[in-house]
Amino acid sequence: MLEKQQPEYYCSGCGKKATTANPMFSDRMCRLEFTVFHCHKCGLIYIDESLIKEIIKKWNKRRNTDESIRSLYSEYIEKINNFVEANFIKKFGYRMAQFLRKK
Repeated sequence: MLEKQQPEYYCSGCGKKATTANPMFSDRMCRLEFTVFHCHKCGLIYIDESLIKEIIKKWNKRRNTDESIRSLYSEYIEKINNFVEANFIKKFGYRMAQFLRKK
């Protein structure tokens, strides 16, 4: 498991600190955990793709393989989007939005 140093995110609708969901995906010998930010009050959700890319880069270095970051990124961003679509957008009516990032 990779340690994540996570900045704080705030809802662009109401300004409150975002709640997180942490979808996990397994890949043969490892698992990857990502963070998705959402606001219950406003029904907004945000995927920080730059944070996803950072996690994948660190994970890929530890795996010591020659698989391209681009293909890994595409694969996992699709998985995360499918997770958000199934578990937030279709189920609860959330909408995608940009959240405010504060370090």
